[in-house]
Amino acid sequence: MIGEKADPARFATLLPQVDASLRRLSRGRVDFARLGRVPGLVLLVHGRRSGRLREVALQARAVDGGWVVCGSNWGLPDDPAWVLNLRVDPRPAVQIRGRRRPVTARELHGEERERMWARLIAVWPAFDGYRERSGRTIPLFLLTPTDGPGPATAL
Repeated sequence: MIGEKADPARFATLLPQVDASLRRLSRGRVDFARLGRVPGLVLLVHGRRSGRLREVALQARAVDGGWVVCGSNWGLPDDPAWVLNLRVDPRPAVQIRGRRRPVTARELHGEERERMWARLIAVWPAFDGYRERSGRTIPLFLLTPTDGPGPATAL
């Protein structure tokens, strides 16, 4: 209802489903990030238990020839599944404007993480609210393009 706060758990399940349908129907050319003029990409990473390729639309900040992505999970108390998957296999792919390319993921820590956090919230200030609501250190990953086909691009 009007005036009520939105439940982040509801967004965490509903929006990704709608976004995936939008990407599928447009063959990767349209997604919520592009509609909202928010910089973003689709992360393609294998599930750590199932081995199935998972697609996750994420806001991203372009930095140094790669991208920084944030495991905010809409401010929920747990890391999103894609973070756990990247920690097991840091060789995903990204899809931008319908084009896939392999990347290497590296989780950021310490001073480097803090610098990137400042750059990320300059693009998407809501991440600071997610951090406060979640009560956890939100993981950041630097995705760097690699040569050759990665496992996510081969599928």
